[in-house]
Amino acid sequence: MTPFRRPNIPLSPPLPIRNKETSPMTTHRIVRIVAGFFVLLSLALGVQASPLFHSVHWLWFTAFVGANLFQSGFTRFCPLEIILKKLGVRETCPDGRL
Repeated sequence: MTPFRRPNIPLSPPLPIRNKETSPMTTHRIVRIVAGFFVLLSLALGVQASPLFHSVHWLWFTAFVGANLFQSGFTRFCPLEIILKKLGVRETCPDGRL
């Protein structure tokens, strides 16, 4: 019996690893993550078909998050972004990307 041999297939180059200096969490990314989490959580708590259902009044919170995202798109006023800036979170990446 001959042992199993791997064919000589060239390996692909490794994927680049992004560290904090090249891909930091910015205020814009954190706001999107928090808003998305709140929408999913409030839907899970407010939709009757969900196993986490608590009350339909949680859907008001979903509407509040959506309205806040809508108005901040026009006015650039976002309470969470103001708090994050005061905590020292960067607004943009070092290379100017959002």
